[in-house]
Amino acid sequence: MEMEIGRIVVAVVGGCLVEVFFRLVKYKGSPANYLSVRQFISHKYRKHLNYSLFRVIPVIIMVLLVVSIEQHYFKVEKPCIYALMSTGVSLLFRDVWGLFFKKKKFFIERMIHIVNILLVVVSGVLIGLAGDIWDLSNFAPSNINNLLDNIWSSMAVAMLVLGYFNVTNMGESYNTAEDDNNRALIDYATRKFYEIHDNYHELIDQFCESKSCNKLLLYGILIYEDMNRPRVIRKMENAIVTFFKCALTVGIAQVKSKKPLTDTESIKLAAGILKNTRNCNTYNVAEVSKAVEAYNSGEAYPQNIIEIMNIIRCCVD
Repeated sequence: MEMEIGRIVVAVVGGCLVEVFFRLVKYKGSPANYLSVRQFISHKYRKHLNYSLFRVIPVIIMVLLVVSIEQHYFKVEKPCIYALMSTGVSLLFRDVWGLFFKKKKFFIERMIHIVNILLVVVSGVLIGLAGDIWDLSNFAPSNINNLLDNIWSSMAVAMLVLGYFNVTNMGESYNTAEDDNNRALIDYATRKFYEIHDNYHELIDQFCESKSCNKLLLYGILIYEDMNRPRVIRKMENAIVTFFKCALTVGIAQVKSKKPLTDTESIKLAAGILKNTRNCNTYNVAEVSKAVEAYNSGEAYPQNIIEIMNIIRCCVD
């Protein structure tokens, strides 16, 4: 019984140490690869490989350590279950919490959390299966007592450092992480507005004039939908519609169609859905809700669009 508890403790502590590592890296100076999911999807140059490696490598190293300790000191022949346990614990604080318990404004944020979970789980399982096949005990430290002493002392110091930063609040505001996420959203929305404006402003002006569509409202929806469905996802949706002849929301404006749509066609249809909204009070949630009801009847949708419109309001002529 004590042996089994020891095995579980090693696996759980290994998973917790992964989270401690990420928190210490964050406080040490926020390197380029340490981004929240919101900041990552808002970043102009997304380094997907770097981001994935940054999330996966600490888990691989820690799970390898857990597997080697289980084999060397607890004589576990099939350590995959403990590798999976350690991997699961490492995901609880970051991706599982972010996916299921933290409010997410954008579908793409959930997708990235899911991808992170899959990458980490696959990595952990592969290390565990390697431990089932091969003897990895050589990676274990030679003295378990010294290792445990070092781990506990390191965790204690790490917790003290994290506690100090949280209590003394040395950031620029009371919630630096939230401020960073908001700043990332502002940067993204502004940049995306100018991209859409440069490519389609003449067509948008024309469609809004002919359909009596509120231009600010249309831009807000285009930016929001683009953040939810990046270009690569939109291409996949168009391919699905082409081959399976089913109705999906497609194009930059994410309008429902049974055929693939170019961005121009999508914007034109969106302007038609938003016809006669020119005089909509874009500060008023009730009026915006009524204006976009035919477009998207979700409860949070109007508020999200207003948030985008407030960012780009000064940019729209």
